[in-house]
Amino acid sequence: MWMSAPVPDGARRLSGRDGVLRVGIDARLRVGTSGGVEQVVRGLADGLSRLEQGREEYVFLTLQGENDWLHSLAPETFEIVEVASPSSGWERGRRVARWASQQDWLQDVPGLRIPPPPAEPKFVGQLGCDVIHFTKQGAFLTSLPNIYQPHDLQHRHYPEHFTVREAARRESWYGAFSRQANVVAVMTHATKDDVVSAYGVAAGRVAVIGWPPALAAYARPTCSDVDRTRRRFGLPELFAIYPARTWPHKNHLTLVKALRRLRDEHGLEVPVVFTGGETESASEIRSLAERLGVASLVYWLGFVPPSEIFALYCASRCVVYPTLFEGWGLPILEAFYAGTPVACSRGVGFEEFARDAPTYFDPRSDKEIAAAVAQVLRDSEAAKRSAVLGRAIVAEYEWIHVARAFRALYRVLAQRELDEDDRALLVRHDLSPDMLARSAGGR
Repeated sequence: MWMSAPVPDGARRLSGRDGVLRVGIDARLRVGTSGGVEQVVRGLADGLSRLEQGREEYVFLTLQGENDWLHSLAPETFEIVEVASPSSGWERGRRVARWASQQDWLQDVPGLRIPPPPAEPKFVGQLGCDVIHFTKQGAFLTSLPNIYQPHDLQHRHYPEHFTVREAARRESWYGAFSRQANVVAVMTHATKDDVVSAYGVAAGRVAVIGWPPALAAYARPTCSDVDRTRRRFGLPELFAIYPARTWPHKNHLTLVKALRRLRDEHGLEVPVVFTGGETESASEIRSLAERLGVASLVYWLGFVPPSEIFALYCASRCVVYPTLFEGWGLPILEAFYAGTPVACSRGVGFEEFARDAPTYFDPRSDKEIAAAVAQVLRDSEAAKRSAVLGRAIVAEYEWIHVARAFRALYRVLAQRELDEDDRALLVRHDLSPDMLARSAGGR
C-alpha cells in the first residue's frame, strides 16, 4: 500500500505483515539538485519494483513534496513516508588548502568545531523497519542494521574544492557512518580501497556493486522525440554534451579552454551542451568563455528531466567528460546505453568499467581534450567502435541485478533465510554472508 503523508515525531508505525522484511530506503533528496545520486536512487527503486514478489516491503523516506518520481512505479510492496528536510551542513567560507599529509589534516585547523552526526529521528523506530539503506552520503546514527553508500571520498583527494568546515564535516560524518554500517556499498574498487584505508572498515564489509545507467528505467526516445527535444532547446545539428553540475572537480573551465583549441588548432567550432544545476562556479565558467570568444558555443540548459536527457544523448555526436574525480561515472554508461561515443578523463577510475570503449585524455590538458573530441568527431570508425564497445559493456549492468544484490544484503542483515542466488550474489561482491550475519546479530 502506498502512503504519502508527513510523519511528525509522534508518527504511528506503518502496517506490516508478520514475518515480512521491512527495508527503509533513505531517498531524502531534492529533485534536480543531487546529480548522479538522484539517478541511482531512481534506478534502485525501479529495480526493486521489478523484483518478483517476496516477503519484503520497502519504505521510502522522502522529503515533503519530492516523491512524484516514485509514484510511476507503484508496486504494492512500496510505501512512501515524507519527512522534513535535514540541514545540509554546507556553508560558504575559506577553501581548504592542500596539506602535505591528508591523513592528519583535521588536526591542522585550530578552533575547528564539527557538528556531530545526526541522531536517528524519533519516527524511525515507529516505522517497523528491520534494515535501513542509506543510498547517499547523508545518513544518521542508528542501532538498526544498515547499509551506507558514501559514493566517493572526494574531500580527501581534492580538499581545496570544499570549505574547511564542509571538508571536515564530511571526514567526520562519512567515517562515523562507514564504521557503524554493517555494509558499506561503493561502485568501484578504487573507492573501496579509499574506505578501507581511510576509516578502517574491514574489506569484507565493503561491497562493490556497479550501477547501471538510470536511463534504463525510461523508454527509449523515438527519432521524433530526439528531434523535438533538440528543437525545444534550440540546439544545432552537431553538438557534444557534458552532463554535470558545475562543481569545481567537474572541470568545466578546462573544457571551455579546449573549445578554443578546437576552433583555433583543429578548425572545428563544436557547440557543447551543459546540463545539470549551476553552482557558484558557473559565473567563472561563463566569464572564461566570454574572454576566450567561445561563449556562443556553450548552451546552458540547467536541470533536464531524465527522459529529455536521454533524447539529448541520442542527439549528440559525443559525450565529453573531463572530470577530475569520480566515484563511478554514470554519464559514461548512459552514453553507452544511448549508443553515443565518449571522450573522457584518463586516470580517474573509468578504465575499471569502461575499458577500451572511450577515447581517453588527460583532464588537466585542454590540448588533449581538444584532440580527443576532434578524433571522435572526425574519425567515424573510431566513433562507431566506441559505440559498439559501449553497448556491450552497458549490457552487463541491469537494475534488476542491482536490486537482487541489495535484497540479498537486506536479507542477511535482517538474519532472514538466504537462497542459493542470494549467497552467490554476496560472494560475487566480495562479501561473506556468515560474517555479515554475525555483524547484524551483534547489534
